[in-house]
Amino acid sequence: MFINRTGRYEYLSYSFDNLSDDIRGLFVDTCRRVGVECRPAGTSVRIYRRASVALMLEHVGRKG
Repeated sequence: MFINRTGRYEYLSYSFDNLSDDIRGLFVDTCRRVGVECRPAGTSVRIYRRASVALMLEHVGRKG
């Protein structure tokens, strides 16, 4: 979890990083099955949408 800053706005976001295409694929598939909207970006998967971040907070909690 990190704070994403865009101009004057700040909001919580999640990032999942892994070098394996297969592991990232499993993560993306699982997120989509449980209603978490995510975006693959290189070796990362980003979760920005407010409702999706709320689901992650509820079920996973804060990382780090």
